[in-house]
Amino acid sequence: GTTVYCLSHPSGAYYHFTDGMVSNCTRSTNKRTGRDKYILEITSDYGVGASGGPIFDDCGNLVALVSSTFSLYAQPEQYRNFQMAYKQTVPVFLIRECFTD
Repeated sequence: GTTVYCLSHPSGAYYHFTDGMVSNCTRSTNKRTGRDKYILEITSDYGVGASGGPIFDDCGNLVALVSSTFSLYAQPEQYRNFQMAYKQTVPVFLIRECFTD
């Protein structure tokens, strides 16, 4: 429920600033590799082309980067009756791990 803000450039439309909140935070383990996967889902709007856009908290701290969306349909086989979109981001602690020794 923490408030978050997204600054993105969906489809080349520069500097869209939207607000939302953290709606879900999940961790799952890939059974084949044993690696953990972390996803931070938010309600702040963003669209195609926004990948990599920053997600900030109330203090301006970077908390995640835009990753993807996943659409939920009542009739998924026909992509009919859209229900909602999960907006998935990569938590910043995973990005930090890429740059530590």
